[in-house]
Amino acid sequence: MASSYTHDLQFRYRENEETFTLTLVVTAHTDGSVTNICTDDMTYMTQTVTDVLKKGFWLTAIDTIPGTGGDQPDAYTVDVFDQDAIDISMTTGNIADIANRSQTVKERFIVSDTSGYWWEITSALTIALSSLGASNKTTVILSGTKG
Repeated sequence: MASSYTHDLQFRYRENEETFTLTLVVTAHTDGSVTNICTDDMTYMTQTVTDVLKKGFWLTAIDTIPGTGGDQPDAYTVDVFDQDAIDISMTTGNIADIANRSQTVKERFIVSDTSGYWWEITSALTIALSSLGASNKTTVILSGTKG
């Protein structure tokens, strides 16, 4: 079985603040590999998720929630890349390299650039997972706010 994912993009409006959550439920291939996931390949209504998020949204956090029981992942890594490679704290446009994600508990990574600001979404985001383990599952949630 090839790796697969489902996505769900939600918006919330509260007291002059607009926020988003992009939830990805990912299942690894039977050999443990996961094909990179790109927001250009996802749709929200009639637009790509990239086009929607480029309308003033900032990435603020990345949550990981491991599968359970027989779907529990190995200690895995999540990488999120911005295709523009703007000046950020990581090299080559890597917004976040989140290594050794927990196999059992939800974890949160706060996203910021070298100046301590959240990351403005100006291009497609690519989400890469590695070392998930054969047919294992995890949920990755990207969240943010409108700037």
